Amino acid sequence: MLVQLFSAAVDGLKATVIQVEINTSQGAKFVMVGLPDNAVKESHERIKAALSNAGYRVPTSQTVVNMAPANIQKEGSGYDLPLALGMMACNDMVAKDKLKRYLFLGELGLDGTSDKNTVVIKGQFKNLKQGELYAFSYSPEWDAFDTIRIDDGSFSFRKKVSDTTIVILQYPNFMQTLVVAIPGKTITVKGNANNLSRIKVEGSEENEQLSDFYQSIFKKDEQAKIAEAKKFVRSHPQSFASLAVVQDLMLNSQELDLKAIDEMYALMLKATPERVQLRSQYAQLYSLLSVRPGKKLPAFSARTLEGKLINNASFHGKWMLISFWSTWGRDFYVPMSVTKTAVRSVGDKIQSLGICLDLDTVSCAYQIKNDTLGGYQVCDRKGWDSPLVKAFGVRKVPGNILVDRQGYIVARDIPQEDLKASLEKYVR
Repeated sequence: MLVQLFSAAVDGLKATVIQVEINTSQGAKFVMVGLPDNAVKESHERIKAALSNAGYRVPTSQTVVNMAPANIQKEGSGYDLPLALGMMACNDMVAKDKLKRYLFLGELGLDGTSDKNTVVIKGQFKNLKQGELYAFSYSPEWDAFDTIRIDDGSFSFRKKVSDTTIVILQYPNFMQTLVVAIPGKTITVKGNANNLSRIKVEGSEENEQLSDFYQSIFKKDEQAKIAEAKKFVRSHPQSFASLAVVQDLMLNSQELDLKAIDEMYALMLKATPERVQLRSQYAQLYSLLSVRPGKKLPAFSARTLEGKLINNASFHGKWMLISFWSTWGRDFYVPMSVTKTAVRSVGDKIQSLGICLDLDTVSCAYQIKNDTLGGYQVCDRKGWDSPLVKAFGVRKVPGNILVDRQGYIVARDIPQEDLKASLEKYVR
């Protein structure tokens, strides 16, 4: 059987597409041609061990590998992945007709994983042909939102992570699935696109715990879900699933139970004091605790896109609505049109401040002009590392903070559908 797929030879900043051809027939020899170096030649033994340890059948037939064009040196261990997939396809373990759609490059460990510092998240959705979703994390090393394409109901996403982290997969309708991303692991997300609240996540004990927990609270109201979250954390304080549950259900609650949140973090820190992300998130929590209804808005200063320096005094005597947005996707900038309409409904009693989390000002400025967004607009190109984001304890995008004339916070993260009614209620 003949299988063809693609890889690449990289020389500095230049990459050349390499066609990898694998043919199997009767016999037991393994032959590789096409100017491979020693690392590429040694891949056969790595691949056999990787397939075996990953639970796949090891090919025993005669195998001839050709890598074209033959005049380019094939170097390094990055051809492990395409060679392994080609051998599997020759033995009907992988659908060979799908391999030509992609370009493969990656080293395999003897356990079958391609990179100890990479997490792979794969998904399969029923009742969905094409679409996209977004992946992000509050981890400091996750510097931007990633857009994931869905084709034929499936997707595959890879990300370098140095430590286990909680990843949020956000769908266009704002529903989310939480995933415990573990370096070196492949996590699988499965479900029906018509019922995203019942998505199943597999691939590790933590993800299965988390998925089972969400299945168990599916029909409960918010108060009951938070009560179950507390029970879950008390029973599993050492699990990353507990961190995900607190982050999702307790920190995203409209009415934060700060005493209970503090208790949950204390339990988790006692069980896993070495966990860097847990300590980091707990430290950030202090910013959140200080930027909540009833508290004074922290002192700040920023320069608008037009170059004007603004601070708390710029809003003296007026209500203030701070909105957090981005051009990462429609779901992150379309709500600003709702905000514009809501602000206009209360006239000149309120002043708006938009804080864009983009890493450049080009797209941000275009969107402001296109949507005729008023008020002050700030984009310091630092994303989640922005001093404003940290000072205001931003938890999500889109988000907002409503501040009264005396500089006290009245509400935060008001849902878009309630924003106009809330402004008309508070701003008098």
